[in-house]
Amino acid sequence: MLVTLEDDPQILAVIPTLGTRPARLARCIEALREQTSATRVAVVVVLNSDDETAIDASVIADCSVLLPGLNLGWAGGLQLGRASSPTASRLWLIQDDMTPEPGCLAALESELERDPDLAVVSPLVVDEAGMVPPRSCGGVLRREPLIDMDHWYPARPTAPADIDELDTLDYVPSRGMLIDIAVWDTVGGMYPGYYPVIWADVDFCTAVREAGRSFGIAREARTRHEGHGSTPSPFVRLLSERHRDLYRSRWSAGGEEPRAARTPIPAELTEVIARAAAALAADLAVRYSDLVGENERMAGATEEIRQLRASTSWRVTRPLRLLGRIIGRGRPPG
Repeated sequence: MLVTLEDDPQILAVIPTLGTRPARLARCIEALREQTSATRVAVVVVLNSDDETAIDASVIADCSVLLPGLNLGWAGGLQLGRASSPTASRLWLIQDDMTPEPGCLAALESELERDPDLAVVSPLVVDEAGMVPPRSCGGVLRREPLIDMDHWYPARPTAPADIDELDTLDYVPSRGMLIDIAVWDTVGGMYPGYYPVIWADVDFCTAVREAGRSFGIAREARTRHEGHGSTPSPFVRLLSERHRDLYRSRWSAGGEEPRAARTPIPAELTEVIARAAAALAADLAVRYSDLVGENERMAGATEEIRQLRASTSWRVTRPLRLLGRIIGRGRPPG
């Protein structure tokens, strides 16, 4: 049941969004309205954009909207959204490219209530055929010689009934994650340094485990998910490597090294730099994607030329091409 922030919600559903795909956002919010849970849920949309007109008012009629005026990233948007309600006891993390099935929230709640040690639970992603897509349940880390993702689970499309390695996971995805807000606050939420996306959920699950609580997957909670619907895939690869290194610095033996006391930065200076950094990240995502696409097109053209030169027709017509070059230079054959 959707309510406003003034109606003392029990669950705070936060949707950070760039606002660039209004139809997708509309489907997501409509899926929240169709949840069968009787719990009071307030939906907060965090517009991670400087375009305050990006979202159609009809889409967010029964939602609250926060307008930071710049892209705070996934974790930063969640942090801002969480601060909007002092009464909610649970936080539901919603990506705008997911559409939870009607019983999703009720199943997540049931899983949290079943196990008092559980503080974080995520739904299963299912595709149109009802299968769990590869890499959608989380992953397992290796610690030596350097921290890295050893593998994601599952390795291949799997029927929900055959999902059987959830207890081995070192993290579960933040997409659709339902969290005990007291635990969120205890560990400081998701670290916004993983900007704009990638590895924040790995870091958060590590912090939850370090705090003595556990996380898991609710098998009966189901959602559809487009997957990196707002992030170009080449940019995803760049962020994955960069943020893996950040995770290493935070969670390797001893964690981050102590730093000398830093000079406080004036708020107005911080805001100007944050806006510039957000704009740069958005521009980098587009330009990097375009550059990789151009490189792939060039590689394709090079391969086509190689195959042409290896063909019989290329060898047969070689004398004609030589003759054409000679005639073009205006010299007799010699």
